[in-house]
Amino acid sequence: MGPLRKAKAVSAFASTGGDADGASEVAHRRSYLPFFRGTFRRKSTKTLSVKNTNFKHAARQKSADSNEPRFILAGRELSRREHCHICAFFSSLEEKRRILSTFIRDGFDAGERAVHVIAPTERSAHRAWLVSEGIDTDNAEKCGQLDIRSWTETHFVDGKFDQVDTFTRFQRVIEQAQGARIRFITAMEWALEDPSIPDALLEYEARTNFLWRDQTRPINPVICAYDLRRFSGATVIDVLRTHPLIILGGILQENPFYIPPEEILAELKTRRLKSSE
Repeated sequence: MGPLRKAKAVSAFASTGGDADGASEVAHRRSYLPFFRGTFRRKSTKTLSVKNTNFKHAARQKSADSNEPRFILAGRELSRREHCHICAFFSSLEEKRRILSTFIRDGFDAGERAVHVIAPTERSAHRAWLVSEGIDTDNAEKCGQLDIRSWTETHFVDGKFDQVDTFTRFQRVIEQAQGARIRFITAMEWALEDPSIPDALLEYEARTNFLWRDQTRPINPVICAYDLRRFSGATVIDVLRTHPLIILGGILQENPFYIPPEEILAELKTRRLKSSE
């Protein structure tokens, strides 16, 4: 599917529910799921269940063209390119935790590092949930295996979002790991902290593909977790197009609506030129 057809498909999706407010808007956002699931069943042939699936790094398996150990996610080998940038949509806290739990636990079992970006008010609750999943958070944090950060330390610092500064912070985290694999998880509600941020979110998510795609080894997968109850239809559509892989309804699959970052940025440039006329 070419970029134009992708844009038409997601635009058609956007128009299915209107711009209602309040409870009707929440119901509309929840209605995304049947549309997405039907669309992905038709367009994506590579679907793998997240539940009861082994996400572990296959440490003894080597890529054919490299000495680097392969990275297996839900039974699928991720390349060193953009396939480590993953989007997860969920409609409840329980669904979010169900989606992320195996990814997190398998990382700890493999001795990998974890960086979790969460809301400033959720640190205690997040730590308690990890403990309930069998993770010794005290020791993990002391030894540096677990790094729980508020988004006020990563994305929304000093009351503002600067994507260059954000990329610099994450690049520094990767460099400080000195080659150890990191599994990143980011709660994306930070983008709702300022009304102007959603307009910059598409560019940020597109440019994230450059940072993650151009990584040297190891592959550091990142899951961007989006609460469908909180984000508008237009924002969901935009971020959908910037992630090569998607987890929806507990299923990891290739995203048929993915558009390479170069094309997204060119589209944004055109949008801005038209809006300035």
